Amino acid sequence: MNLLTVNYVDRVAPVQNYLMTGEEEFKTEFDALTEEPVEIQNFITKMNDSEALNELLALTNELLAKSAEELNSLVNEFKL
Repeated sequence: MNLLTVNYVDRVAPVQNYLMTGEEEFKTEFDALTEEPVEIQNFITKMNDSEALNELLALTNELLAKSAEELNSLVNEFKL
């Protein structure tokens, strides 16, 4: 689960950089990092496919989706 947290933190920097510069490369970096949690979750599920883990991953997905929505909203608000 720490990998998912690190990934979320890693996604903040490209958003900040995009908001400051408007450079498309930062949006591309953010998009790539957004796909990474799926790979991490698939790996974790293969290691331990318990009901409790699946519930935790579902909750994590909800939180990450909400965070991604908020970050996208900020990007759209500034319309760089």
